[in-house]
Amino acid sequence: MIQNNAYLINKERLSEEKGGIERILVVDDEENITGVLSLFLKSKGYFVSTAKNGEEALKILKDGYYDLVLSDIRMPRMDGLALLKEINKLKSNIITIMLTGFATIDTAVGAMKLGAFDYVVKPFTIKDIHNVVKRADERYKEMMESIQLRETTSLYDMSEAISSGSNLNEIFRIGINAISREVDADAIALYLKNKKSKLFELKIRAFKSKNEEWSKGFIKTIDEDTVNKFFKGNRTVLLHGREIFKADIFIAKGNHLFSIISIPLKIHNKIIGILNAYSFKKAHIFTEGQKKSLLIFSNSIAVAVETTRLYDNLQQTFKETMLGLAAALEARDKYTNGHSYKVSEYAQIIAEGLGLSQNEISLICQAAKLHDIGKIGIDNSALNKPEKLNKDEHDKFKDHIMIGMQIIQPISFLSEAIPLIYYHHEFFNGSGYPEGRRGEEIPLGARILQVADAFDAMTSDRPYRKALSYDAAVSELRRFSGTQFDPEITEVFIKEIEKRKSA
Repeated sequence: MIQNNAYLINKERLSEEKGGIERILVVDDEENITGVLSLFLKSKGYFVSTAKNGEEALKILKDGYYDLVLSDIRMPRMDGLALLKEINKLKSNIITIMLTGFATIDTAVGAMKLGAFDYVVKPFTIKDIHNVVKRADERYKEMMESIQLRETTSLYDMSEAISSGSNLNEIFRIGINAISREVDADAIALYLKNKKSKLFELKIRAFKSKNEEWSKGFIKTIDEDTVNKFFKGNRTVLLHGREIFKADIFIAKGNHLFSIISIPLKIHNKIIGILNAYSFKKAHIFTEGQKKSLLIFSNSIAVAVETTRLYDNLQQTFKETMLGLAAALEARDKYTNGHSYKVSEYAQIIAEGLGLSQNEISLICQAAKLHDIGKIGIDNSALNKPEKLNKDEHDKFKDHIMIGMQIIQPISFLSEAIPLIYYHHEFFNGSGYPEGRRGEEIPLGARILQVADAFDAMTSDRPYRKALSYDAAVSELRRFSGTQFDPEITEVFIKEIEKRKSA
């Protein structure tokens, strides 16, 4: 029973600062207790619901989120301890306070060992409830601060990844790890809109543990109309149990899915992607609080997607500009027209033959297409001279590698190509230019370009000579292997090009 002599109703909020407890569920089979507690707590500004037993309370908790549960221990159908265990399975941030009589104080102490925050002994006064809820409110704030700190740290990591120019996969990895910690999802899926096809394509699937059943049935693409209809009003979707059938666009029926949070990733109020969190365990139902946490990360991921796409577009524009300059340079001379692209093809053959990674191959091919861009600063008469250059002319011609470096240097995302372009005239024995480097002092990519560049030059017409035959060019490569050319690269190129010739 409640001793009503201490009951005072006022409109003062129990927690004066924002960010504390807002929603409370009172669970007791005595209606006079739930009624009085509900009236008092509502007067303090809380949203309050009531339940007669643990089963009814559990259903309410699964349908909506609550910050605090005040529950009696002795109740029919499902008692307070059983309810506490079920709340623990939800893995939410709910604080639980037990209401108990003198006969069950030991049970209440046991409940605290199971995770209850505190207990109040019947009969109690409103002041008792006031004090314990106030303490719970402080505890709740501490919990929220801890969560916010984790979220802030994760968001900072994502911001750092974005500002450092990390690729989307790295940004997604950071975001997915943060989401997994915050909402305890069994699986997470990310869809991104393809601007050309207008389809939302599955980009990333992450699973908490290896489970073949969970990995089946994820829809690979979703059409734009279906997405807009599902996210009517661009709102986040939280579904449980039977409601999951409404989410067939995200996962096949074969999976035993019990809860899902689905969030539209938006930029300028347009959906550019979808972020989903899945629970395949009946005991774990997502809460409104977890939906809010996921929404925070989804906003950052949306910004990351848009920022990275803009950055990629800018990179592509610069690359196309540089390649356009290189093509314009070669167009001045019928003898060198298409030279850079042929060098790129030969360089790719060598790089693949050496077993280099795709990123390394892409870099070498990019450098090959730009390796002579510095010739744009060389006198055209020297480039097209019908006889070999004299010493003074050749010395001036050497300047093209320095000019090329100066052209590319301001473009940060082409910085890795600079050493390949700058050193592609170094000889393996150290007699080349600009620095006389030898052997492995010369970057691998530059040594590859040296071979590819020389082979195309030998097998192409020049103003001062006709093209050498294939066999003669291969003979020259072997003759200068170990002096001008890296022996290993030379042999790999000859082997790989012979394969293509005989195919």
